[in-house]
Amino acid sequence: MTATISNRGHVPLPKAVRDAAKVRAGDTLEVQCEGTGQIVLHRARPSRRAPSKKPLLNVEPFLSGNLEAIYRQSDPEWEAIEAAAARS
Repeated sequence: MTATISNRGHVPLPKAVRDAAKVRAGDTLEVQCEGTGQIVLHRARPSRRAPSKKPLLNVEPFLSGNLEAIYRQSDPEWEAIEAAAARS
């Protein structure tokens, strides 16, 4: 079987090869180039860590009152930036 590399570097895998290797669109493959010039594809190993169903951060939602309190807080660094911008 042969496949032609496109201008964009894409190589289509023939359906018979995809079926035999049990790969489908969206699967990730590892590509290796052997010293002999052979190109070898392997199915990429899935991440060892199972995805967590918990959120990444356990943060309370920002309520409008919370945001207003944050906006009222003084920030000297930001005030210095605003003052410098007003002078220029």
